[in-house]
Amino acid sequence: MLEPAIAQALERKFITESENHILLYATRNETVKASHLSEIAPMLKSNQRTYQIRCLGEQGMLQPIHEGARIYTVMFCK
Repeated sequence: MLEPAIAQALERKFITESENHILLYATRNETVKASHLSEIAPMLKSNQRTYQIRCLGEQGMLQPIHEGARIYTVMFCK
């Protein structure tokens, strides 16, 4: 159900193409962690994958499943 919102965010350039792929993956699989991004964007290095996750978290689009977790779920908030 979040896919139309993600598509609209990409269309309006609120998110990048990479962020779009990450959010779609998280939506379809319910969670995402940095190591999953090697499947989505194999060209990214480990620190780049972590950076992408952190940026989406700071934007309020991903949230850890619990305090201190490194597994995230989609959560549009701010």
